[in-house]
Amino acid sequence: MSHENIQVSRGHSSLSVVSSLSGRSSCSGSITLTGEPYEVVVPTNKSLGLIVKTSSAGPKIVHVKPASPLEDIVEVGDYILSVDSVDARSMSARALSKWLHANNDNESGERTMILMSRPECVINDTDEV
Repeated sequence: MSHENIQVSRGHSSLSVVSSLSGRSSCSGSITLTGEPYEVVVPTNKSLGLIVKTSSAGPKIVHVKPASPLEDIVEVGDYILSVDSVDARSMSARALSKWLHANNDNESGERTMILMSRPECVINDTDEV
């Protein structure tokens, strides 16, 4: 897959998203999702080729289509944190899809996405032993 016109910038600092995911993952209770944030710039004239599902931590990538311009860049399990400076963490998968289709005509011809790579589940329950 050619990644022509796709720019990727990986950060060196970690980002934490605190969320309660009871019943939605193998972790339960209040957890912190930690992963490496990264930025992807893609053309607006192409489908992203991503299947996302709603989660309390933000839209989560559950499938990357083989023809996606983001194939080999994003991974299943990554979270979409923002798109074009709009916070996506509280958006449902459907709301994100509608927003992307309604805002597909920006002047630059590019879309900037901030994602968090495959976060780890860190349970916030600590006890002294």
